[in-house]
Amino acid sequence: MIDPSVNINVANVVSLGILDKRGVHGEVKTLGAAAFSLSLGCRPLGNLLYIGFRINSISKLTLKTQLESWLKDAVRVAVLGIGSTIRTDDGAGPSILKKLEEEKLPSNIGLFNCGVSPESFTGSIKRFQASHILIIDTAHLEVKPGETRLVPLDKVKGLAVSTHTLPLSMLAKYLESTTNAKTILLAIQPQNIEFGDKLTPELEEATDRVADMMVEVFKKIFEKKS
Repeated sequence: MIDPSVNINVANVVSLGILDKRGVHGEVKTLGAAAFSLSLGCRPLGNLLYIGFRINSISKLTLKTQLESWLKDAVRVAVLGIGSTIRTDDGAGPSILKKLEEEKLPSNIGLFNCGVSPESFTGSIKRFQASHILIIDTAHLEVKPGETRLVPLDKVKGLAVSTHTLPLSMLAKYLESTTNAKTILLAIQPQNIEFGDKLTPELEEATDRVADMMVEVFKKIFEKKS
């Protein structure tokens, strides 16, 4: 019998588009826009925990694949880190930008650590002449802390997004209309946005993971074009 303490959030798995044709103990066959078939057989708890790890690993690959697809025709990419570094996990965007600044990225990647006033950077962003704008910010996604999603502009307005003076949906639409750049939000679920100058462990791990994934994607995309 399955341990009742194991919590499998099927909705989150569906949103990732994972199809497991053989059930939770089977092998994932297809990634993409597909339904998810979950078969809860009588399996030991150890196996269920192992499968949970496999699903989490696939979700990271899915985000990477989505980002690669979105950037496939990119020429210049502006990356905006937004958030308050004195509101605990709301500093995730600036934290990722700081990590990216320490990497040797292609010259057609522009990094803008915007803090809580992204509107102050609109002139610099426009002068960069990006073909794509990637905004990184925390948002209440109703998923586990540290989980990430790529959110199209038409979905941004429906999110409760952290602590900024200018609504993110307004900023994103303004940038897209004035730069003609494709714009998307990379949203991260926070654990805590109370006052504090350090990320929670969940968000520290998530920012490391996302930064590493972005470096890999940027180098892969632009090395192909060079």
